[in-house]
This record gives sequence, structure tokens and C-alpha cells, in this order.
Amino acid sequence: MTKGKIAGFEGHHIIPVKELVGTKYEYLIASLKNIVFLPKADHVYVHRFGDTIEATKDRLIEKRPDIAKTIKKLLKTIGKRLK
Repeated sequence: MTKGKIAGFEGHHIIPVKELVGTKYEYLIASLKNIVFLPKADHVYVHRFGDTIEATKDRLIEKRPDIAKTIKKLLKTIGKRLK
């Protein structure tokens, strides 16, 4: 998939775009490794407290525990640690 939509789902950037713009990791904005698809209600729930990795990671893991390792790996790539 290069672009498009999945009916009933929304794409969620694991590491938010605003945290990647202007960095050497900007390539992750378009990387499918950094995008997970969530039902719209789950996407709204994940963003309830903001749109930073710190604000979304716990709720994202709650909804999609299978991507916890992906989150950890992406954070390691950009030099951040989970708090």
C-alpha cells in the first residue's frame, strides 16, 4: 500500500508527524512501519490527551498490544525511550 484508505479505519502515526518534521527521521512519516490502522473510535480514544508519542502510546498499546515492540523499536530508532 502506498496510499489510500481502509473502510472504517483511520491511519495513526505511531511517532507523530510533528515530532518527525525537520529531523533526519522525517522518512518515517510515510513509512508503514510508523502507521497503524485503527477503527475511528479507537483513533479518537488514543488521541484523547494529545497528539504526542507520550500522550498516545499507552492508549495505543491498550488498543493494539501487538505493536508494543514496534513502538519501542521506533523510539529507539529516533533516540527516545518510553517513560
